[in-house]
Amino acid sequence: MDYDRIKYAVYGVFKTCSIHALPFDCMYILAELGYKCKKYSDMSEKGFDACLELSNDAHTIGKEIFYNDKKAKRRIRFSLMHELGHLVLDTDDEAEANTFASNILAPSMAVHYSNIKNVRELSNLFDVSLECAKYALDTCEKWSYSAKKYGMTDIDKKLYNHFFDRENQRFVFKKTQCAYCDTILFNSNKPLCQECDKPHHDPLSYTDHRTEDFIIAENQWLYGGF
Repeated sequence: MDYDRIKYAVYGVFKTCSIHALPFDCMYILAELGYKCKKYSDMSEKGFDACLELSNDAHTIGKEIFYNDKKAKRRIRFSLMHELGHLVLDTDDEAEANTFASNILAPSMAVHYSNIKNVRELSNLFDVSLECAKYALDTCEKWSYSAKKYGMTDIDKKLYNHFFDRENQRFVFKKTQCAYCDTILFNSNKPLCQECDKPHHDPLSYTDHRTEDFIIAENQWLYGGF
């Protein structure tokens, strides 16, 4: 499987649809790309049965994507992006479409900068199923190892720059405010900042040695070894 090709396709969608925050509205992306979404439940009885025969989740006919709206919301999001994967990659390969869906919903780089190692927390942050979150964590570990050892690839750099917040000089895919002090939180689903959260923690407790190694590698990519 050509993973870089899939990443380029993901980047192309982000750029075309001006997606700079995660999670995003899947319906918005599909509409921006010229596709119409139709619910199975809106079909006639005959049409509903025909849809289920084609797929229990979703399928595409021309520029229309039909999806089973009786499924869980997070499964629907994955199914819609799976169908988009078939379209933008021009492939019938289910594994490639699944990889595209996982990478666009929870990109490895974003997973890394979330600093989350828990599947359920990651699932909530990116609004994906537990299965997708587990896959995203596993993929992130492999990507992080490769990036530390060999450096960022060209497509990695494009994705990094796409989500780079120049005002805050960091990779940012989500901004929220602390419920107590209004401090801006980056790439987090937590309601409180570290200062307001009790008990207080040493900042170093929020990173492990793998994260510290990655920060060193990141500085080398960005600043030529400073």
